[in-house]
Amino acid sequence: MRARLSAALAVFAIMTAPAMASTARRLPAVLAVGADYGLTVMNGASVPAHRFALFILSAEGYRTLAKHGFAARALPQ
Repeated sequence: MRARLSAALAVFAIMTAPAMASTARRLPAVLAVGADYGLTVMNGASVPAHRFALFILSAEGYRTLAKHGFAARALPQ
């Protein structure tokens, strides 16, 4: 039952997304909230995980994040 409901909601979201996009409005500044994201690499993480973290912290990584709407407090030098 839960899987069917999830599938139905997913289909509904896909069907209504174009209509919702045309009525999107920017929130007033007082209602707009942000989020702070952290980055942690666990002890014993794989080499690719470490490389990915270093990429995110690089100037290119910050540019990639900015391109997708994330704001960085300061770009790495």
